Amino acid sequence: MELSSETDFVSRNPDFIALGDVIAKKALERECDSADAEFNGMVADLATKIRENMGLKRLKTLSAGTGEYFTWYIHGDGDIGVVVKCVSDKPEIFKDDEVKTFVFSLALHVAAFNPYAMDRSRIDPAYIGEQEEIFRKQMEKDEKLQGKPANVLEGILKGKINKHLAEICLMDQGYVKDEKFTVAQALEDRSKKSGAKLEIAEFVYFKVGA
Repeated sequence: MELSSETDFVSRNPDFIALGDVIAKKALERECDSADAEFNGMVADLATKIRENMGLKRLKTLSAGTGEYFTWYIHGDGDIGVVVKCVSDKPEIFKDDEVKTFVFSLALHVAAFNPYAMDRSRIDPAYIGEQEEIFRKQMEKDEKLQGKPANVLEGILKGKINKHLAEICLMDQGYVKDEKFTVAQALEDRSKKSGAKLEIAEFVYFKVGA
């Protein structure tokens, strides 16, 4: 969850922190993904008491079933929060400290690189279309590309799109612990070592103010 205030001073106020804890607990119990009237009322009451604007910006609740495992990472004073949910065909591997460490490193990766999507299949085609248009306009202004055949220009455009998608898709990004390998390759390697299939089922990235 993201609970905001106008100043860092208020964000360190014990009442502000306590309010965040209460809302987080209630949201978890109700499996909420958005603020309701009760939560907004609690925030408004504290805002009146402290005399500063504050707001409950967003909530997200994840649920774990059989064979699923959570880990999380909070950066600094709570500026960035990440939750990663992994799944395996052999849930017992999540008792292994090496697997736990690896999954935590995935949370560190998400915090560092803020992936736009899990993989290319989950990106809205409209977004890809927008990026293609941006790259086309950039290429039209590039003097080095003037007079190039259409098929060559299309190949360059495709290369630019592929590079961009590799940068924003979690599975294609260079793994934070060793960027010679993608996250997908790191998962495959960990799966082989553990003797079980390990996958990222879901992740959440929140950054204050973003």
